[in-house]
Amino acid sequence: MAISKPIAPTVLAALFFTSTAIHTWQCLHYQTWQWMAPHLFCAAILTMGYTLAAVYAFDGTTSIPFLAPTHSLAVHLISRIFIRIAPPILVLANLHVFTFLLQRLPILPSILLERSMIVLTGLTCCIEATEGVGVALRFNSRRNYTDAGWILAATALALQVCTLAAGIAILGLFGRRYRKTKTKDPITLGLLAVISLSMALVLIRSAGCLVQDARAAVHARNALQAPFWVADGVEGAILLVNSLLWNVCNRTKSSANP
Repeated sequence: MAISKPIAPTVLAALFFTSTAIHTWQCLHYQTWQWMAPHLFCAAILTMGYTLAAVYAFDGTTSIPFLAPTHSLAVHLISRIFIRIAPPILVLANLHVFTFLLQRLPILPSILLERSMIVLTGLTCCIEATEGVGVALRFNSRRNYTDAGWILAATALALQVCTLAAGIAILGLFGRRYRKTKTKDPITLGLLAVISLSMALVLIRSAGCLVQDARAAVHARNALQAPFWVADGVEGAILLVNSLLWNVCNRTKSSANP
């Protein structure tokens, strides 16, 4: 059994904790709870996920394990579920901000856009549930459950890629329509750019995870074999950049607060 390198999850846990603390302070200072609460929740989920991943990694590298084998596996399972469901939550957070922009811009009424956001939100919730179940089943000792877990996880990632691509296309359409109006302002344009960049980062992460899971399913079909410091470290870095991006833009959102 390949044990994760403890350095990567420990560093990521510390950085996500810092990002969560910054989110919390900004929400308190700028009163941006209605904008920022979903992003704060996502950062907290990632902090817990990488903290548990670090606990599991350190437990595997010590001569005297401080967790029972069943507890160690449970810690690893919970950490993987937290890390994998965080990106769909981040997508929901981005859609939440975009919905606020739609409400603040009555000059652009669009039933199509609003319905599209509802559909994307529903799909994201389904993806989040499917991802969690798939990750859990991958750690089951029975081959049938393990195979089903790989299929569910891959399906969730594929749907996530399609949903993100559709979301980016809708954002591009909205941005182009908004630039043609006479009342456009830099803050709204900046938020649209940030949401698009955030969605693009999650899209890159999801596509990478889809390739990673496909290779793992073909070669090993063992959820414990993939080295954390290579694949998951890159995934964590992408999600961290996304979290820090919203740290920087929190002040901008406070200026746009209705």
